[in-house]
Amino acid sequence: MLDISFYNPEMEGTMETIELSSNCYKSLDFWQITPSQSKNLKIDGELVKHDKVIPIQNTNRFKLSLLLRESIVKESQLVLERLKESFSKEEYVKQTYRLQKLHEILRCLENEQFTDLILD
Repeated sequence: MLDISFYNPEMEGTMETIELSSNCYKSLDFWQITPSQSKNLKIDGELVKHDKVIPIQNTNRFKLSLLLRESIVKESQLVLERLKESFSKEEYVKQTYRLQKLHEILRCLENEQFTDLILD
């Protein structure tokens, strides 16, 4: 499992972290929008260096939001095709995992309180 975190320096380094499978993480080509950078972020009162940080203000937020919406549409189509078959609850959870994570990431991305996206 890998994490992406949304960071807000204004709120004492508040972060919302989303845990993703490695396949889901790799499919999110955030770096096609903008390269990540190293940045020191204040978390729990301490400066911590993160090597993969993407600023998500203005243009980046909009571009990343479009990228996620496009991914959600594609994933929705795939899920709908797979759900034509009858699935158990376990299979349903497995089949909808990526779609649910994409929605979770989009919700955080569109929250303008967060200023950085940390890829761990």
